[in-house]
Amino acid sequence: MSIRLKWFYRLGFLLLLFFVIYIFMKLKPMWGPAVTVCVTVLLPFLIGAFISYLLHPVVEYLNEKGMRRWLSITIIYLLFFGGIGFAVYKGIPMIVSQVRELSESVPELVEQYRGRIDKLNHQTAAWPFGIHERFEEGVTLFEGWLKGIPEMAMEYAMKMIDFIVLIALIPFIAFYILKDFTVLKKMAWYMT
Repeated sequence: MSIRLKWFYRLGFLLLLFFVIYIFMKLKPMWGPAVTVCVTVLLPFLIGAFISYLLHPVVEYLNEKGMRRWLSITIIYLLFFGGIGFAVYKGIPMIVSQVRELSESVPELVEQYRGRIDKLNHQTAAWPFGIHERFEEGVTLFEGWLKGIPEMAMEYAMKMIDFIVLIALIPFIAFYILKDFTVLKKMAWYMT
């Protein structure tokens, strides 16, 4: 096969690949929600499997020392998730105090913002009409964006609650993976 023919095949393959990717991206509204649901469902299992992978050697070590498997998993869970819980317990008051400070300083920030906007309006009043109008449009757009922040915050809070519910499943999934590790290992061995 000549070199020129190989280049035509490669070019044809590359064009076909770009065409398939283009069609695939155009069909994203059809397959995008399904991928989102699959990722949402599989994420706790993947993270649970990863935590199980990390904790499995410790469980095996304690099991070899004579401790029952479920008891060793429970002790490790208390230490692991207790440490995470303690960090969250210590971190939440700091976050709450930061939010409180922010909410207390909002009126002052709004007053500073209004003062600066008034000053800028006064300084730009002498500019040509079109430029001053554009400036006012920009300020109006920015204020509209600021008004939309509470809605965005509420939307993110709802997403965060959904995420926390999904994350709450992870310890249970990891527990059962650790508890039945040998059974899952045999099952995976027979499936391959």
